[in-house]
Amino acid sequence: MREQGDGSRLAAAQLTMPAPRVVRVIARGLLDEMLAAHDRFERDEADALHDLRVSLRRLRSWLRAFRPELSDTVKGRTRRRLRELAAVTGEARDAEVALAFIERQTQLPARARKAVGIVTGQLEQERDHRLRGLRRIVARDMKKATRELARQLESYWERHRLDEPSTVLPMSVVFADALRHHMKQLESALERIEPPGKAEHVHRARIAAKRLRYLLEPLSEAFGAEEPLRQLRALQQQLGDARDAHRIAMRFVREIGEGAARDARGRALASAGIAPEDDEDARGALISRSAMTELARRSHEAREVAFSEFAARWSEVDTAGLVQRIDDVVSRLAGNVREKE
Repeated sequence: MREQGDGSRLAAAQLTMPAPRVVRVIARGLLDEMLAAHDRFERDEADALHDLRVSLRRLRSWLRAFRPELSDTVKGRTRRRLRELAAVTGEARDAEVALAFIERQTQLPARARKAVGIVTGQLEQERDHRLRGLRRIVARDMKKATRELARQLESYWERHRLDEPSTVLPMSVVFADALRHHMKQLESALERIEPPGKAEHVHRARIAAKRLRYLLEPLSEAFGAEEPLRQLRALQQQLGDARDAHRIAMRFVREIGEGAARDARGRALASAGIAPEDDEDARGALISRSAMTELARRSHEAREVAFSEFAARWSEVDTAGLVQRIDDVVSRLAGNVREKE
């Protein structure tokens, strides 16, 4: 029978319990949520892929944050399987993001408007292909990975020396340390971002914000996590918009380059008196590149706007305020434990 307070929320009474126990209790709740999202994905419900991706990220972030408390039973093989599942769900998302970007574009030049249908069709084919592959991989690997993890979360080991005090820390201490560590990682990542904002640095800061957010989410309102969660969601959105726009721009630029290579090949064939094998495909590629050039320009502009908004709204003052709010959460954790004692 599962203990009271079980689930993905951290109950106040659990703060004084051994961290290895509570970490597993919360992990089982997050695993249950992921399995529910997986069931919806198998039924092909609306937004099920998004829910599956988010629940998988939450679970993996929790397992990563408390690796020392879980390392005695949670195996590297299981972590790798979850990481691989997360990777394939991310691949399925890229085409969806590009399609959503195209749908938002208005007042395109006439030449580009004619070609957008071709670009959209290509992206829809890629999305559908990725989804079919994703469903095969999920059907093959998800149940095995989750069964393994569920078994590994059922127990933990304690080892004590008779001549030393117990080294098993309560959840309050371990959780507070994890919050401080993740906040320092986010501070460091934000400090590395300088205009014009290298894509790698933006991505790392976004991941750091996301991991801190997922760590805070199990806390109840009593711990004062609402405001830092709001800040982190806004920060993650701004960085995510910049990241997505950059990826879309680079995608179109890459395809423009591939089209240019096809043109060069065609000219080389013509100079040698060899007829191209697929004139129709070549004409389609040419039309598509005219649209891709315009879409690449627009997506780059969207990236610049998103980064400018991030730079304008997120300063050293904002970071200092978030650090203070995380410190307040840590203090409330400690105060709650003292009240229980």
